[in-house]
Amino acid sequence: MKKILLCYISLLVTICTPISILASTSENNLTPYGGQQAGNPDKSIPAWQGASSNPQTLDAEIKHSSTIYQINKSNIEQYKNILPQGLYALIYKYPKTMVLNVFPSFRPAYYPEWIYAFAKKNITSVKIVDGALINTFPAPPFIHPKDGVQVVWNHLLAFKGVSAELKVLEVTRRKSNKYTVFNSKVSLYVNYYNRARAPSQRDAPYVYYLSKILSPSKAAGGALLLHEQVNASVKPRQAWAYLPGQRRIRRIPGVDFDSPMQISESIRFADEINLFNGSIDHYNWRIIAKKELIVPYNNMLLSKKLSENNIIDKELITKNHPNPQYLRYEKHRVWVVEGILKAGKNHAYKRRRFYIDEDSWLILVAENYNSKNKLWRVSASYTKQYHNIPAIFTTADVFHDLQDEIYYFQGIEKLTTSETLPPKAKFMPSALRRGNIR
Repeated sequence: MKKILLCYISLLVTICTPISILASTSENNLTPYGGQQAGNPDKSIPAWQGASSNPQTLDAEIKHSSTIYQINKSNIEQYKNILPQGLYALIYKYPKTMVLNVFPSFRPAYYPEWIYAFAKKNITSVKIVDGALINTFPAPPFIHPKDGVQVVWNHLLAFKGVSAELKVLEVTRRKSNKYTVFNSKVSLYVNYYNRARAPSQRDAPYVYYLSKILSPSKAAGGALLLHEQVNASVKPRQAWAYLPGQRRIRRIPGVDFDSPMQISESIRFADEINLFNGSIDHYNWRIIAKKELIVPYNNMLLSKKLSENNIIDKELITKNHPNPQYLRYEKHRVWVVEGILKAGKNHAYKRRRFYIDEDSWLILVAENYNSKNKLWRVSASYTKQYHNIPAIFTTADVFHDLQDEIYYFQGIEKLTTSETLPPKAKFMPSALRRGNIR
């Protein structure tokens, strides 16, 4: 029964900067969200372009920019030092078809002014007490991070909107021509970003998440409700499912960590929403470096393709990986953070390595290693700037299993957002049945 219920979960040249130098970087040299204001010396990474109200003018430049070079199997060694290991591994795994089209870099990230004000307050307010994050205002907690734990907290609590409705498409693609396709509607109530709340305490709620399956018909009407805490290690995720065949609401225990998500044919685990989510306490986290690397970014073309609602032609969801024609990569500065599984903790991933964008605090590439410390799965988040949030957020997350040669694609076809929180009653278990009787 647990496996059946879990199927409803898933709707959802290198420059290394020493950490000592990063810690002493002047606050005046950083953006109000924590990135470095300046570009790099050779101008392959520009200075921050998200100041004031100019970022929307960059859209045309991004759309009309052209590929400056392509990384493929024939020239990969030339670019090895500026590639995450996961992207390097994907090219080696699929040498005939996997390429990275690299474009000029743009840094359009911008956020509401009230986020910047709260981020500044967090610099002196936030504390970690017995592993729990407290005294946060609604913004990333550590825009001047000193260690790996703080960088991962920034990812977990990065701003992605206050309230949102998403139309989501999910496809699992095997190396054969077999597709598994789901369409869903996802609603989010992000209590952490409630501007009226008091500074957070140990039991602070993070997000209420409600998903409803629209198709295929055999699953339509099914719904999943999640209540997620800021400190998931203090109070684990709570989950309920509505099963239309039974017209019953069931509480689901233990939907976290490496619980396999059946809708993805178990390629993605419960703690891989946005490439990583949930409890932070299973791993020892450390910063390896801050690097200039080629990563997915500014994926406006992919977003446009998804909005056309016809991607289950074979044009995008191609064998082994999505069609590179629709994917954009750029050089950006990223925090490279590694987590090693703690003694006494259990997880299918012994080691995880994240490449976290300095301008959004989102993981752009994740590398996940098995119990033998061999690279097993590689995930990538193809982000863009959403002006209606406003924030950098994903257009699609792609999860690759290198051993089984299968991938799971989760894309946003439509996103609407509001800074006004909806009625909380909509996100209570009692509302599941009312909203799903057919």
